[in-house]
Amino acid sequence: MIRNRRAKTRVARRNLACVACLTAGVASPGGAGAQEIPAAARARLQPALQVALSRVAPEDSLSVVVQYHAPAVGPADPAGVVPSLQVRAATALTGLDATRARAGGELRVIERLWIVPAALVVATPAGIAALAEDTTVARVYLDDQIRVQLEPSAASVGDPSFTSPAMRTIGADAVWDRGVTGEGTVVAFFDSGVDSFNAMLASRWRGRRTTLRASWFDPFVGASVPQDPIGHGTQVAVSAVGALPAGDTLRFSDGSLLVAASGIDVVTGPAPRAEWIAARVFARFGGQDYTRRSVLLQAFQWALDPDGDPGTADAPNVINNSWGLLPGAEGFDPCTDVLYDAIDAAEAVLYDAIDAAEAAGVAVLFAAGNFGPEAGSVTPPGARDDPTLRSPAVGATTGTGDDIAVANGSGRGPSPCAGGIKPEIVAPGTVPVVVSATASSARLTGFTVSGTSFAVSQVSGALALVLQVRPSAGPEEAKRILLDTAVDVPPSGPDNDTGYGLLDVPAAVQRANPSFAGGLLQASLTRRTMDSVHVAITNRGDRAWAGGEAWVIPDGVAPAARLVSRLAAGEAAHIAVALTPDVPSRRVRVAVTDASGAIVLSRVLLSGPPNVFGGYVLEAGDLAAGGNDFGRLGRIAAFRGFEWRGTELLPAAALAVAAGGRLSDGIYVTALGRIDQKASAPAAETDWAATRSATNVEPMRAEYRFDDLQALRPIGLELWTLVEASDVADVGAVTVQATIRNVSGGRLANTIPSAFVDWDLAGGEIVRWSDELQALVAEPAAGGGPLTLLASEGTVVANASVPLGTPQAGGVYEAGSGVLVDTFSEDTKLDLVTGGGAAGLPGFATATDRAHLLSVGPFDLAAGESRTVRFWLLAAESEAAAASRLEALRAAPVEPPVPEATFRVEAPFPNPLRTGAEVMDFPYTVPLSARETGQTLEFEIYDVAGRRLVRQARRLPAAGELPPVTWDGRLSDGVEAASGAYLFVFRLGGETRSGRILIVH
Repeated sequence: MIRNRRAKTRVARRNLACVACLTAGVASPGGAGAQEIPAAARARLQPALQVALSRVAPEDSLSVVVQYHAPAVGPADPAGVVPSLQVRAATALTGLDATRARAGGELRVIERLWIVPAALVVATPAGIAALAEDTTVARVYLDDQIRVQLEPSAASVGDPSFTSPAMRTIGADAVWDRGVTGEGTVVAFFDSGVDSFNAMLASRWRGRRTTLRASWFDPFVGASVPQDPIGHGTQVAVSAVGALPAGDTLRFSDGSLLVAASGIDVVTGPAPRAEWIAARVFARFGGQDYTRRSVLLQAFQWALDPDGDPGTADAPNVINNSWGLLPGAEGFDPCTDVLYDAIDAAEAVLYDAIDAAEAAGVAVLFAAGNFGPEAGSVTPPGARDDPTLRSPAVGATTGTGDDIAVANGSGRGPSPCAGGIKPEIVAPGTVPVVVSATASSARLTGFTVSGTSFAVSQVSGALALVLQVRPSAGPEEAKRILLDTAVDVPPSGPDNDTGYGLLDVPAAVQRANPSFAGGLLQASLTRRTMDSVHVAITNRGDRAWAGGEAWVIPDGVAPAARLVSRLAAGEAAHIAVALTPDVPSRRVRVAVTDASGAIVLSRVLLSGPPNVFGGYVLEAGDLAAGGNDFGRLGRIAAFRGFEWRGTELLPAAALAVAAGGRLSDGIYVTALGRIDQKASAPAAETDWAATRSATNVEPMRAEYRFDDLQALRPIGLELWTLVEASDVADVGAVTVQATIRNVSGGRLANTIPSAFVDWDLAGGEIVRWSDELQALVAEPAAGGGPLTLLASEGTVVANASVPLGTPQAGGVYEAGSGVLVDTFSEDTKLDLVTGGGAAGLPGFATATDRAHLLSVGPFDLAAGESRTVRFWLLAAESEAAAASRLEALRAAPVEPPVPEATFRVEAPFPNPLRTGAEVMDFPYTVPLSARETGQTLEFEIYDVAGRRLVRQARRLPAAGELPPVTWDGRLSDGVEAASGAYLFVFRLGGETRSGRILIVH
């Protein structure tokens, strides 16, 4: 019985000294608490708890974790593992209330856990005895401090680089330019916390787009934003997913600056576009880092269902554990502790699964620890020997190239459990120290840190890449891919120093998705000045690239091309791009086409502020319409769909464009992450990506741009889009006007724009084509309510009622999800857009949920040419009202976007110029007003002494092609210019543009 006298009522102190004393010996025969417990019940008490009971008074209380017997979770249930775990725990813990009633005031339940059937309890020795006597109890653990190792094993001065040397060692930088960046994946960090304001991490914390609960767990202080008072977790996160957003600045230790031109230009982790969440599971006391068993269990439970709603798929893909328990950790069994049950549950949880056959869990990884090089020095929990890789350990290496070796301090195997190989894989343990200087800048300190903490974080980032290109892979399959593709490190074969070898990211990505094999091109910004950027295109693959053309595509300027000859593995080609000084943040892209004209690489090299999700809602009368700057409409794009008179009619719609046998679209067949069915890896749900963050949104009108150059197989399109909402004459209408611009550099034949619209009407839709309206009309199958129209202007190429599903299980689509099945492939979509019809799709005759597709065209687009098309989405009470309103909308004038009126000069090519063999071309653009007024363009060449050597003048034509500006390296008198540096100058209406060129003989 707990006494009320304050002097005698106390909870046993949890300090490091007490933890250390728990390993000093076993409970003495005269122990105050343990001696009264029968032998059978005492066997259920963890030895460390028995020791603690022998040293406390009867009125003292101890914190314990009580684990209950329960059957293992069976095969994956389509309803989800989390609900199954919750039901199992509720059943297993039925005896807890009876024990509490029997023990009276001797125990108090703090929390019930479902990740494992367990409870956190504060109890006196008598209360603990009552728990132990319950035969449904499997084990009772002391919930005291457990010492952990977080600190790196060493620190030294290193040479800073904007791409971490570790990334080159594991080859991560070889796959980023193919879109393999971790986009669409989430990595969770169980550590000392993470600084959510760190410039390398801030933009990709999931809490910026969802709730705090779903993105941050802090059982210690309950901070309202991720924080890291120790600093270890932040550096670990930087080593896994660190990257600066475009426009942010990296400061080197020597004071020089580098502005990130894209999200993969300043990178310290393998997965620069993965999102992250974090749990603070460690605290510091007396200079020592510690955790508790209860905290770890709570963290794993949180990770399985971060937002507390089992119906949402928000579990992370990977849980990174850059920590290990100190050797001989008090009270922790390295092979059978209850923590492993939580790890196993995490590995089984369903997330983003289309069906049970594709169930995937949360991949869990641990550091091998820094207590090597002795055999058996691997630290738990990574020390557990498990053939299904649920607790793999990651060791650390040193060196680069052919000098890779296991780090001296890296934990070694074998496992203390069944003697299995440990660690399973190794990765570079030395990473640069990157700290946040401001909200938009980071600083390389010139120091590096070393340890398995940072090796495991790189493997976690690599797992995110594997799961991006193979999202259906389960944790074991994904980890096996890493092990099977690892590069063997001597001694030959799997061993207890380096496991299966050194992490090899390109090989793992290739194994996960063979389409990423071969020559892999990477574009990187090598130097930036106020008036130019210098670009390197490097073949990071393991085979030669046959060559093609590199296109430099500044905004608003006709693309300029350069032939790139065959690039051997590791070889680079260099290109310089001129910038307009008065618009230093103007976006510049690079696209590379192969011999067939296919775009094999596209990159944003320079842009304005980082692109963000541009969701918006337009409102007009009784109409509210949501969309975003990725070319999508409806609830899938914003927090409201197409709502008219209080009823939501449109969950999703998207634009699609076909040309040259390809399709770029935002049709949502991959809303559950089926990236293998999409052309786009960077944005798994859509080929479109916003090209500028300055989306202009007014109450009833939104203007924005997007393009498909981030897709894996882009056509080469940019869309300038105007969306307007109106509610006139009892008709709610959305006008989508898209100006389609060819930025591929070549001619696009048979270009066909299309709109794909998923109306949701009462009881399903009855869809028909109206020749009179030249529109698709949908009426609710249940009768009553509004009808809807999808219409366009121009020649209709195709119209289709696309089956989405039926109310019955086993319909065309996953029941109730509205997500297309595998049969609706990219080829099927292309066929629909170009006029193939939908009648051949499975379930066409029986589907009640349908989408509507309408295509117009075809037309050809020359390089740089644009064409404007319009689509309308209408809701009305009658077809007559809709027809009248549609007629008025079609009669409204088209307002194509006005190109920027700028005077720009691009990088001359070739530069340097070899006289006698080449001619230097100077691409330029001028404002329309300069052409309309017939202004004169002047071109001059000066030597370094300021003497003018060449002058040309050209009157600008009102229309047609601009007169070319070239120079063959000869002076006005026909004599070849001497080798050296020269200045070129363009003059137009009082404005001047200039730059430097080189002449060589």
